Amino acid sequence: MRADNTVISKSNEKSWSLILIFSSINLNNLSSLIGMIVGIPTIIYAIIKSVLILIDFYYLRRYIKSGFYKSYWIKNNYKELCTEILILKKRFNMVYAKPLYVQKDRYNYQIKIKPFRKSFYLFKGWWMCRKNLIHQGPQLFYFDENLQIFRGQWLAWPRGDESVPRSGEWLIEYITNQENMYLKSYLIKSLHIFLEKLTARRSLIEGIIERHKKFNQDKFIYNDMSFKVRNHCFIPILEQEVTEYFIGYLKDRIRPTDKILDLFAGCGFFSIYLAKKMGCQMIGINDDDTLRDLCYENSKINKTEELTEFRVSRKNRPSSMVEKEERFNYIIAFPPCVQTRDAYQSRKSLYYKRLCSLPIHLEELIFGSQYYVNEDSRLIFVYSKQGYFSLLHSLIELSNWDETNIFKKTFKSGNMEYVIYDLELSRFAKDVLKNGSFYDICIREDGYL
Repeated sequence: MRADNTVISKSNEKSWSLILIFSSINLNNLSSLIGMIVGIPTIIYAIIKSVLILIDFYYLRRYIKSGFYKSYWIKNNYKELCTEILILKKRFNMVYAKPLYVQKDRYNYQIKIKPFRKSFYLFKGWWMCRKNLIHQGPQLFYFDENLQIFRGQWLAWPRGDESVPRSGEWLIEYITNQENMYLKSYLIKSLHIFLEKLTARRSLIEGIIERHKKFNQDKFIYNDMSFKVRNHCFIPILEQEVTEYFIGYLKDRIRPTDKILDLFAGCGFFSIYLAKKMGCQMIGINDDDTLRDLCYENSKINKTEELTEFRVSRKNRPSSMVEKEERFNYIIAFPPCVQTRDAYQSRKSLYYKRLCSLPIHLEELIFGSQYYVNEDSRLIFVYSKQGYFSLLHSLIELSNWDETNIFKKTFKSGNMEYVIYDLELSRFAKDVLKNGSFYDICIREDGYL
């Protein structure tokens, strides 16, 4: 009996010793074992992910050009063409783009796209409004390596009582002329105005200011029409030759059924005159409440209240007060015409703001006007060679306005040389607005749109 107990106790001792040995092994190496099980796949995944990112990085660096692109996008079932100039940058395995000129907050967006690895010519991405994250959605692009063009579709969530998502086509084209003056000066735009003020020359607007001071009346008469003015208001008839030709040129083309947008309306002279004489619908825009009130006062005097409407925009942003559904047959303007360097010495004058031109004025005139046109719209305006004349032509080159078919007429007035422009839309823009699609449009012989 005692021998049996001895055998049992020895076997129990062996069992407990084995359990203790295995327990000590598990306790000591459990963390290492878990680390191996979890860590090795994680390391493999990280290596694969890094290799794929490097492949994307290599592809983007080799085949896609950084720089400036022209972006066109349209909405299905709407004859609306939105055009922006994008600055495109590459970051590792992704492409980022955002517009240079933002017409309104709803167009202040950014794009993030990256290639599908099974087909590097297909890109998936996301667009989002930078001010309001409600406005965002997915994108899908096909990239043409030879032409440096992205063609694709965008999608957005339904808005209001809409039952289906909004969608449309999107096309992004590399700008071949990266040396365009507007593109080169974009990054130093604010610095450029500051330098102009530091290097200001003898003022060219002193002559215009003197003519306004000598006028010294609170109203003027033109063709049996009366217009009130105030001490800071630009009076177009003091630049008589160019004003009369401008009015005559407009009267020869405008029909009573036309709807016309007047940017930089001033005292409302052009809007009220054309409404009275031609019977057309006019909308005039200023960035000053007092000028808006003056326009309505002049409209009442000349009995054109039913044909004219005047609005107040953000400072230097006249196109910000145009509704996105509005379309115009003609957009006209007589904006400030003298660059800052040649006007800054007269900055203490009340007329300085009405006569001193800024680059943003030209952006609003050329780029901002693109959003409110139909296929037959025209842009007719007066500008001077003493303004940002080279910049103006750089903007026209980048816009939807046709740079190859510009009517120009030049007038001299004292030390000012005015030019009247008449621009029509490019053939590409007309075709898109007519067809509502990019896919029916021909490619030029050199491969570009």
